Amino acid sequence: MVAFGIALTNEAEPAEQPVKLTGIVVEPTTKYALLEKHENHRPPKLPILRQGESWEGFEVISIDENAAAVTLREGKTGQPLELKLDLTPGEEMALRTFHFQGAHLRQVLEVYQQWSGRTVIASWALPSARLDLKTGPALGVEPGTETLEQALAEKGLFTKPHGDKFIFVFRTNQVQVLSSLARLPVADATQEEVFPPGLIKFMEADLLQVLDVYQELTGRTILRPDWMPLAKITVRSQTALTRHEVVWMLDAVLLLADVAMVAEGEKFVFAVPPGKMKKLPKFDLAAGAAKAIRISKPGLMKFENADRQQLLEVYATLLGRESLPLDPTLPSAKFSVRSQTALQPSETIFVLEAMAALNYLAFELVEEDKVRMIPAAQARK
Repeated sequence: MVAFGIALTNEAEPAEQPVKLTGIVVEPTTKYALLEKHENHRPPKLPILRQGESWEGFEVISIDENAAAVTLREGKTGQPLELKLDLTPGEEMALRTFHFQGAHLRQVLEVYQQWSGRTVIASWALPSARLDLKTGPALGVEPGTETLEQALAEKGLFTKPHGDKFIFVFRTNQVQVLSSLARLPVADATQEEVFPPGLIKFMEADLLQVLDVYQELTGRTILRPDWMPLAKITVRSQTALTRHEVVWMLDAVLLLADVAMVAEGEKFVFAVPPGKMKKLPKFDLAAGAAKAIRISKPGLMKFENADRQQLLEVYATLLGRESLPLDPTLPSAKFSVRSQTALQPSETIFVLEAMAALNYLAFELVEEDKVRMIPAAQARK
């Protein structure tokens, strides 16, 4: 038996380009192209490359702002691939400073950081905006920066410089949030460790990863609730920063992600929603010492998604008491904490009580030698 198959197709369409050109920027001493690559339904990759630079096998051979064209080569022996922005006859212009065509907001903010010379601190929840912009040639730094600010304002985004190293990009409804941010510390590069430009860099980083770095930078143990915002953090230091400036920068970025960092005592810092800043446990050394029956040397502690029973048993051991069974109606919670420094028993007790409180739970002493876990609202009655 012989089978015949006939495929009826329309006229062949050109294959989609593996990389898309979304902008060209011309600075006094260099040019660079804004590129975009999509794959497997993931967020787009958004490289910004100068002539001669390579990325994932693609090399930028030339950038011609007059023709709004960029030529790439895939691999060392691949055929040149020309990418072009839309340009009508007569629009050709040598040294055109900005030419964006559907440029992703994240790319535009990176360009804005370069031109302003400041670290951009932006909310993770900014709109998924794309910008179109065509300017004249040879804009200086100041008019170029103002042009970018106007383009951002047309998308409902506002800019606000802070000191000479930072600039906020935010929506109008975030002005009140920023008012709770502590003052920028006075830098003293002669007395502090200094981080060179670009060393602090997060690109769509997980919130918990950023908190781990924050803990290392501050030397404080982070206390946080089980639930945290599903934020992704993006920030890159544009200038050299002292350690205190880096911590302040992260405070600001996290605050725009609905996470307020509140220091407590010398060893701890809370990471909580801004609405909970005024209702946090206070460390009381004497009170903790009075509860600690078990005397032991300072030590490290670590919980990774520990359950309520584990937390209760450790607390009971420190107090020399017996833990009572959990009430089945008790709210569920998981606890994660890693002490940055060795803790005294009284400090460990504070950590356990604080972790419970952040998850709407509390410990209650029962009779002379027992302890149980109860809802925090019940403990306040």
